[in-house]
Amino acid sequence: MRLVSFERKRGQRVILGDVPLLGRFFRSESSRTYQNRLYVFLTPVEVDGARRRN
Repeated sequence: MRLVSFERKRGQRVILGDVPLLGRFFRSESSRTYQNRLYVFLTPVEVDGARRRN
């Protein structure tokens, strides 16, 4: 099974990030993708149902 998740962050300096034209120099945006894999191993076990308890 493969799990994929995305993360986006946006940061800015207080007030300076809101100034038109100059604001883009005080903002940052980043995105990141995480990928995880889950492996499941199954082991067969023989069950003997013919035995009786004494």
